[in-house]
Amino acid sequence: NFRKNTMAGNDAVAPDAQWLRDELDRRTAGYNGLNFLEKFGMYMANAQLLEMGVKRVLVGKFNEDFDEVEEMSLGILGKRMRRNGVREEVLAGLKYITESRNHIAHALLAEHHIWVSVMGDRMHNRQERDLDKAYLELMSFNLGFEHAEENNLFVLPQ
Repeated sequence: NFRKNTMAGNDAVAPDAQWLRDELDRRTAGYNGLNFLEKFGMYMANAQLLEMGVKRVLVGKFNEDFDEVEEMSLGILGKRMRRNGVREEVLAGLKYITESRNHIAHALLAEHHIWVSVMGDRMHNRQERDLDKAYLELMSFNLGFEHAEENNLFVLPQ
């Protein structure tokens, strides 16, 4: 399922593209059958898992103090990752996911509630499409983040 990744500048292995698609399909199976609020819950739960993963990396790989990072938000954790020299592509993805999570958590649910209260259940397609897109992006990033953690790819070799 893996091939040598000469682009990484080290002996890391990159997941096979078909394996990535299959794994993403496996992890997102059942999502499309959920209603909007269930999808929202799935998105937020997976965003929380990413946050926990970032904390695990900071403590385990960069020797950060657990008590210090325990209460940090995803955005602050990203800044802490930058301070530890994490690769720019990881930081950019983390920043994008953080902004997306903030939009989903603070704006999208409110927009959905307003539409449903005014128009009934028939007019919230845009919010659900936005949520579906954000969920797929989050799950894809989570796969990449896990791969980077397993293969020690957060920092370029010196």
